[in-house]
Amino acid sequence: MDQNVLATEIVEPFSRSLSFLGHGGEMGRAMREKDWLGSPLDEPGQWPQELKSTIALMLNSGHSMFLAWGPELTFFYNDAYIPLLGSKHPALGKPFQDVWHDIWPDIEPIVLDALAGKSTWLEDFRLLTERNGYPEEAFFTFSYSPVRNSQGEVCGLFSAVNETTGKVDAMNRRRAVEEELVQSQEQLRQSNEYLNTIISQASVGIAQTDIEGRFMLVNDRYCEILGRSRADLLGRKVKDLTHPEDQLLHAEAFDRVVRSGEALFIEKRGLRPDGSHVWVNNHLSLSRDADGNPQHVIKVSIDITERKENELHIKYLATHDPLTKLPNRTLLKERMLHSIQAAQYLGTKVALLFLDLNRFKMVNDSLGHDQGDQLLKVIAERLRSCTREGDTTARIGGDEFVIVLDALEFVSDAIGIAEEVLASVAEPVRLAGHDVSVSTSIGISVYPRDGSDPTILLKSADTAMYQAKEMGGGTFRFYSPDMNARLLERLLTESRLREAIGRGELVLYYQPRVSLVKERIVAIEALVRWDHPENGLMLPDDFIPIAEEIGLIEEIGRTVLMQACEQNKRWQQQGQDPVRVSVNISPRQLTQGDLPYLVRSVLEATGLAPQWLELEVTESGLMHNITAAQETLQQIRDLGVGISIDDFGTGYSSLNHLKRLPIDTLKIDKTFVRDLPFDSDDVSIVTATIALAKSMNLRVVAEGVRSVEQLYFLKDRECEEVQGYLFGLPVPAEQMEGVLMHPDSIIPLARK
Repeated sequence: MDQNVLATEIVEPFSRSLSFLGHGGEMGRAMREKDWLGSPLDEPGQWPQELKSTIALMLNSGHSMFLAWGPELTFFYNDAYIPLLGSKHPALGKPFQDVWHDIWPDIEPIVLDALAGKSTWLEDFRLLTERNGYPEEAFFTFSYSPVRNSQGEVCGLFSAVNETTGKVDAMNRRRAVEEELVQSQEQLRQSNEYLNTIISQASVGIAQTDIEGRFMLVNDRYCEILGRSRADLLGRKVKDLTHPEDQLLHAEAFDRVVRSGEALFIEKRGLRPDGSHVWVNNHLSLSRDADGNPQHVIKVSIDITERKENELHIKYLATHDPLTKLPNRTLLKERMLHSIQAAQYLGTKVALLFLDLNRFKMVNDSLGHDQGDQLLKVIAERLRSCTREGDTTARIGGDEFVIVLDALEFVSDAIGIAEEVLASVAEPVRLAGHDVSVSTSIGISVYPRDGSDPTILLKSADTAMYQAKEMGGGTFRFYSPDMNARLLERLLTESRLREAIGRGELVLYYQPRVSLVKERIVAIEALVRWDHPENGLMLPDDFIPIAEEIGLIEEIGRTVLMQACEQNKRWQQQGQDPVRVSVNISPRQLTQGDLPYLVRSVLEATGLAPQWLELEVTESGLMHNITAAQETLQQIRDLGVGISIDDFGTGYSSLNHLKRLPIDTLKIDKTFVRDLPFDSDDVSIVTATIALAKSMNLRVVAEGVRSVEQLYFLKDRECEEVQGYLFGLPVPAEQMEGVLMHPDSIIPLARK
């Protein structure tokens, strides 16, 4: 075979291998230029010695490791093999199959491809080498080229091996860095997605603004809190969406966060598109750029509207009257203190009007608490309408109100408002189908004349109010220092009255009623007196109004009813001719549902027959709740007890009301009897009343008869019964007993 062909068959594969290692091109050309190839390898046996020597010389001059298998597939290698693998390989001269099969089985597929005539490559193959006596892992690149004989058959293999540990390490490091970078980027992407998901789906509002306060980022919840879209928020300033009253608070907190970096909590109101507001708890914190400069403000917001409204509602309940919605005593004192401080600064005055409704308890008891509450609401609204903007109207008790008049230049300025209040309160109120009228008594104290403390001013106005009430009500009085002595006396009276019942200081006096027809005593009125240990005998007008105000009238009424029935029964047991005993019932007792039960139990306890008891109720007391009074009186009448209307003619009752009541007797009030027979108006009224009673089959009694002229007039008008000083003053039971035993001392007057 031509040597050039042999060169092509043997040297070219070597050149390709060496080219991979960076040397093959130059060494391949040198081998072709020199005639070193020897004889053809077309027979089995050894490669030509010259070829072996030449190849060995060339290969040993490089730093790469070269392996070769000869025609008999025996293994040999160059000198570079030793430092690369760490020792001479024991496979030298061994058959090829033993080498790759026993030592490098992973190369088997590559070698088989080379034996089949293919040039193959194996990059970065990992081997365990021994260097310096220690195992070491290294990486190599293998190239395999087939060596052919003249017949073109593969008779050997040539392999070039180069260590790539450094390159692999670098590549691995780069790959690790790249993988780490990719992993970090993926983690960052996932973190961003996770963060965006958290922000988007967070149950709290999250927003980011620049240091000028403009929205740059908002999550869905923040939009929901303010009731606005993301497009409506982005680019707008936070302060523009803040309640005007809270803008200063927001600005101060925002500036503080930007200047100091301090995180803050603030509660403020945000504005919604419909003009309503939402209470928001905001946590403000600062984020900085890489240079440490303020960059953004982060807001974490929670809707606290419900909590805040509950707090405000609780505060409102603590400072306002639930019925009238007016300020209560707590808020009143706060307002008074503020008014006093303002007056000190301005040099003005403050007037305090203390109001107490007259006869409110009567309305409340007769019409019921619901109607009483309705009356208070109406009065509260009227009081508001009488005051100026900036004044305070408060309810501090059941039927007690206070008005604070701010910034008065003159004390007399309070008079006009007080008069307006009196007129407004006195206007009738429609309740349960009835026109009900009440009045008020007003006490007035003035800052600084009467004190500089809210408590002192209230006490002074309260004292003046009692003075107005003692004047008959429906008027006002300014406080004066001497009122304190009278107030103290009243307070002592209240205290002693509470003790008087238990001590038995309440006694009954009796006054007879005489029949002008039968010419005898037919009834005795029981009249209560207070045998005061210091003040002596006190008449009802001196303590009954106080008893009604402090809630003792029911207890006094029970005591009087029991004593009167016991005494009448005692007289009967002593053999006296039976007469009716008449007992006065207060309007408050009349509206109590237990009055019929009380009457029945007293009659049973004393053994007095019901026909010998008569209850007197005032006309004015009946008119407050005619329906309730009618029902109560009917139950008492069904027991057989007599019913009379006292003070008839003073309560403005209509005939329609009169005919509905289960009554037996009309008592003409003494004010109409006093000037008989000389006052023509009184003559007309008394004459008409007697005629009315007879037309309704009612007994008629004239009270307050003091003169014979009055007596003769009444007898001429056919008045059935009379009562008054002409027939005797009220006397204790012992003296009344003597009158009953000797009636002739008073009866001759009735015979005229």
